[in-house]
Amino acid sequence: MIITIGGFAGSGKSTVADIVAKKLGWGRISAGDVFRKLAKEKEMLLEDFNEYAEEHPEIDRELDKKILKTAEEGKAIIDGRLIGLLTKKNGISCITVWLDAPLEVRAKRIVKRENKDYQTVIKEIQRRETSDRQRFWDLYTIDINDLSGYSLVIDTTYKTPEEIAAILLKKLEDDNVVT
Repeated sequence: MIITIGGFAGSGKSTVADIVAKKLGWGRISAGDVFRKLAKEKEMLLEDFNEYAEEHPEIDRELDKKILKTAEEGKAIIDGRLIGLLTKKNGISCITVWLDAPLEVRAKRIVKRENKDYQTVIKEIQRRETSDRQRFWDLYTIDINDLSGYSLVIDTTYKTPEEIAAILLKKLEDDNVVT
C-alpha cells in the first residue's frame, strides 16, 4: 500500500510524512528531496534548477519515473506536490492525502524554518506555484488545484503536525488500511 501526502510548500507534508512513516514503520520517499538531490548533482541552486526544469521537461519526467517505480514496490509514504494525482493517473493503488493551508500561513512556516524574509518567501512561493501549475499541466494535463482526486484533504492551518498525522492514521484505521 502506498500513501501519498501532497501539498504546496509549507503545508506540512514532509513533517507529517515523517511522523506517519515512523508510526507505521514504513519507508518514506520525498519528491522534494529527490529534486534537491538532482539540483545538487547539477551543481545548481534550487531556484535556478527549478527554472532549468521549466525548460527541460525531462527533469520532471526523470524525477516522476523514479518515484513511481518506488511506489510500485510496496509499503511507503511518499510526499510531493504532484505525487498523489500522478500515482492515480498511472493506475497505482494508493491513499492520496492533500494538506492545505493559506499562502500566508505557509509562508510564515517557511520563514520560521529557513530564517528568510516574509515578503521574499511569499514571492518565491507564488512564483514556484505558478511554474509548477504550468509544468504539471503541460507534462501530464494534471490541474494541481483540483483536489477532487484526493482520498482526504486536511486543512493544516490550526493543527500541529502530530494532530494532522493522527487524523490521517485514524482514517487509515477506519478504512482498514492499517491495524
